[in-house]
Amino acid sequence: MIDYEEIISTPATTHIKLSVVAIVMSAIVSPFIEETLFRGMLLNYFSKYYLKTSVIVLSLLFASLHLDLFFYPYFFSSIILSYAYLKSNKDLRISFSVHALYNSLCLLFLLMN
Repeated sequence: MIDYEEIISTPATTHIKLSVVAIVMSAIVSPFIEETLFRGMLLNYFSKYYLKTSVIVLSLLFASLHLDLFFYPYFFSSIILSYAYLKSNKDLRISFSVHALYNSLCLLFLLMN
């Protein structure tokens, strides 16, 4: 249940600061780290040997490391990010941009509720 007294007594700036931190973390920091690790390093290395298998295995790992009940959205988004990375001639900026946009939209919908 929502405690309206607590919300009213808390300064609005605290909520704004938390939102800004959440946006920075989910829209910039996390995509940068995850894309550098999963696409830039791991997929770049393993795609030389087993392209399709590496995309599937790394997507399973990506989804598993999020430790969330929503395994399938992470898994399929990782496949899409891998596809974007490979189709852009391994340009990490493309997969980073898609990842950042996806995370930003998810956070926006979360903050709107």
